[in-house]
Amino acid sequence: MRLKSEKAQFDLRAQEIDRLSQWLEAKLSALAVRREDRIRIRLLTEELLLRMRERFGEETPVDAYLESAFGRPVFRVEIAGEAFNPLNETGSSLGDWNDSLITAVKIAPRYTYSWGRNVLRFPVPRKTVSHALQIVSAITLGVAFGVLGTLFLPDGARDYVAGTLFSPLYGAWVRILNAMSGPVIFLMAVTTMLSTKQITRQGGTKLYVIARYFLLSCLIAGCTLVCALPFVGPGDLLPQTGTGALRELPDALLQIFPNNILQPFAESNTPQLLLLAFVIGGAMIALGSRVSRLKTVIRQINMIGLQLAKWISLLVPAFTCIFLTLECWQGQTALLRQI
Repeated sequence: MRLKSEKAQFDLRAQEIDRLSQWLEAKLSALAVRREDRIRIRLLTEELLLRMRERFGEETPVDAYLESAFGRPVFRVEIAGEAFNPLNETGSSLGDWNDSLITAVKIAPRYTYSWGRNVLRFPVPRKTVSHALQIVSAITLGVAFGVLGTLFLPDGARDYVAGTLFSPLYGAWVRILNAMSGPVIFLMAVTTMLSTKQITRQGGTKLYVIARYFLLSCLIAGCTLVCALPFVGPGDLLPQTGTGALRELPDALLQIFPNNILQPFAESNTPQLLLLAFVIGGAMIALGSRVSRLKTVIRQINMIGLQLAKWISLLVPAFTCIFLTLECWQGQTALLRQI
């Protein structure tokens, strides 16, 4: 459906910002934009307009546009006046809270200044297939290719494809994940710690946010283990229990403390990375405004990490399919042994 360009005029009073948000909601709903993406764009727009209001005043006119650029919907806001980039401003009373929001919503607006007008452009995310459906489809295809290849492909052809194509590709994928996972986990955890102080100021509970983060992480890890059992087998995932294992438990728990600060990143050791992040994040919270610039830098680097993680996530279904096919062809899955 061809997008018809639309324009509306508002100002920076609170009720007008709410009206702009409602207008945007209606337009994005008509384009079948996902609800979570609509909320992200609206929330970010409101916060940036509040920052603009601090600079230009409540009566300043705002022009809002919804248009198409290279076949993709774009939401644009224009405000006349001197150059002022709300994405980079750190002296505002919204300060760290706004920076945290920009990091969290995963929408990357772009600021320009042209002909005496401040312009903010928000790319509208395209409607995509559910990530869960992509993973389920990849698992199904991987198992199907693995079983069919094992049953019908000659051993020589199967070994050739696995050795010259699938194994090198999967090895490169594992190296990319190892290189990215440590910094991304650390930066996300530190940014979460820095954001909890702002959440407390807004009336939330810091301990609740951290507890929910841990509970959801444990739940996701547990679900992943359960889903992997048919393909790998319980002996490969679950540790052996006994008197010896219980005797070694205290030492295993104390391994959360790294030998040096680089070890957790080199080994992608999640418990050690989280410990480092909580300690460093807590120290930065205690130091307050004395490390405000460092907080901004960490949030900006975290945005880069999130963008890289987003690109990598696009390849997860393909490499999930490759992994399961390779495992089946090499006869290493519990599922294949039962066929």
